[in-house]
Amino acid sequence: MLFSGSCTRKESALHDVAPAPEPSAAASASADFVDAESDQPAKVSAWTDPPIVEKLQTDCAFDPRKMTDAERKELFENVYGADELMCFANAFDQSCAYDPCHEKDLYDCRRGCLNACDACSDTCMSSCFSCKANCLDGVCRHACAPTCAQCKQTCLTNADQCRSGKCEQVFDDCHKRLDASWKAQNCASLCRLQYSPCTDACVTKRANDKSRTFDNNACIAACTHPLNTNCDLGLCDRRDSMDPR
Repeated sequence: MLFSGSCTRKESALHDVAPAPEPSAAASASADFVDAESDQPAKVSAWTDPPIVEKLQTDCAFDPRKMTDAERKELFENVYGADELMCFANAFDQSCAYDPCHEKDLYDCRRGCLNACDACSDTCMSSCFSCKANCLDGVCRHACAPTCAQCKQTCLTNADQCRSGKCEQVFDDCHKRLDASWKAQNCASLCRLQYSPCTDACVTKRANDKSRTFDNNACIAACTHPLNTNCDLGLCDRRDSMDPR
């Protein structure tokens, strides 16, 4: 493999969270989750927890993302607990070093998992509304909520399995293709003998430029254009971590 190790950091458009637990593990996950602000365990961490089921009894369209921070703290005992119920929980991370498989194949796969989870959750909501529409009394309408909650929790479980199973396989397959292409084109030799010495010279020139007018980007581009190769030259700087086989 080209990459002997991986260093990742979490990234999300909203908050960083742990994967949503399966319904059977909701109680222990709730006990283990610690709020960074208050060091208190979250009240709920799954759609199937009673306080959330109660919210769905009131409104099938209940969405924690639409709650204020004060409302989140009251229900979850911290502002981040609501993320446990969201499809984007742990959806993406970012490689600390350039990795085309991470930036393309893995990202696209995880985006697909996220979109499928969102669509699944919308279907659960629609089914909940349909269930209540066919009811004649409050008891019947309230009974629709647990089914909706289980449906939404299953969406999260499937999304987690998609990310950890399907997408990891996609990631591994991409690296295998990249390894094969790298070796077939003798990219390591091209990096060592041509590209890297040229870019190293650019670095030296930049360091010695007292006027600070040196165009490093143009220098790097000049190293790239003459090579006319399909090798991903962005990997040359990682040659020390590549599998030597």
